[in-house]
Amino acid sequence: MRAEKCVSEAWELIRNRLCSRVGTERFRRWLDPLTAVSFEDGVLRIGTPNRFILEWIEAKYLDDLRAAAEPVLGTGIRIELIIEGSLFRKAQRLKRVAELNGEKNVARDPDRPHMLESFVPGRSNQYAYKAVLQILRDRRVVFNPLVFLAPSGMGKTHLLQGLVNAFGKSERGGKAHYTSSHEFATSFLRSLRQKKTGRFRSYFRSLSLLALDDFQALSGKRRIQEEFLHTFDALMNRGGRVVIATTLHPGEISGIDERLRQRLLGGLLLRIKEPDFPARLSIVRRQSERMNQNLCEGVLEFLARHVRRNVRELIGAVTRLSAYAALEGREIGVREAQMLLADQFDRARDEDLPQRVIKSVCELCRIEPTELLGGSRRRRVVRAR
Repeated sequence: MRAEKCVSEAWELIRNRLCSRVGTERFRRWLDPLTAVSFEDGVLRIGTPNRFILEWIEAKYLDDLRAAAEPVLGTGIRIELIIEGSLFRKAQRLKRVAELNGEKNVARDPDRPHMLESFVPGRSNQYAYKAVLQILRDRRVVFNPLVFLAPSGMGKTHLLQGLVNAFGKSERGGKAHYTSSHEFATSFLRSLRQKKTGRFRSYFRSLSLLALDDFQALSGKRRIQEEFLHTFDALMNRGGRVVIATTLHPGEISGIDERLRQRLLGGLLLRIKEPDFPARLSIVRRQSERMNQNLCEGVLEFLARHVRRNVRELIGAVTRLSAYAALEGREIGVREAQMLLADQFDRARDEDLPQRVIKSVCELCRIEPTELLGGSRRRRVVRAR
């Protein structure tokens, strides 16, 4: 059972890498239904719904699958695709539920839950965490909208999904929904094609809480922005809450309707920064306990000191080591952990160089990275570039 859970955790990390590699649209169309069946003797067996999808993935995405799996399970693994009939039945069932309820609420998917209880607060995210708790406790609208600003992998999605999961059980109660900008756009365009925009608007504008992820992805999508603006105003007018996460400062995102930009700038914007060592150590401890594969204290401290870029990569490192420990049936020491993660550290050093340059320039010029990477033409920002 322990090995099965570790394979499941490793598969979640592989899915994330695969989605980043092939793009959200292709991932949802072809790769989302896949599941890891087993990992034994260097062979990762992946279940597919039917023969057509198996052959299509074998022809088009086998290299992508291997490239996403090797950083997690090690180099030299083999991918074996098999037909798993239950996947097709599950996909059809979820599709029917989604049609009845508007859209699938990702935060409430029992296969991939993000619960607020598993979020690890620290100095880097304490204000964002406290703001979420206040929304759950206080019926008064003190700040609306609430905007989280952070680079990818810092826990924004975890906070949003955790908030949605906890909202219905809180004193506030009411209907809450988590969605990404891509999913919101896809749902709206589908409602246009099917002539069901009334149903779409009725659902989203009746919410007590809407949590929108990846706001920056709305850039340049005028029709979608217009629809979201009306949804936003409808929720605000009836006292509903709007919580938004973005990797870029709203003032620096190009191709955004000025009315929508001002709505966000009029709310409470909270930055989530890179977690410090105590927070990283808490994260790896909790993830290790969650997997029922308690890594030794030396390994946990090693990970907390050397995996710094983001929370997602930190959790991925714990998942990878826990999977090895479970499959080998023994404890892993610091030296072995260093060897198993060597490729990850080498890649991190190569990828971190631009980030170190950006960080140094921002500290010297006293600006935020989002300003440097955004579209601002202010003198001090141009000088920093």
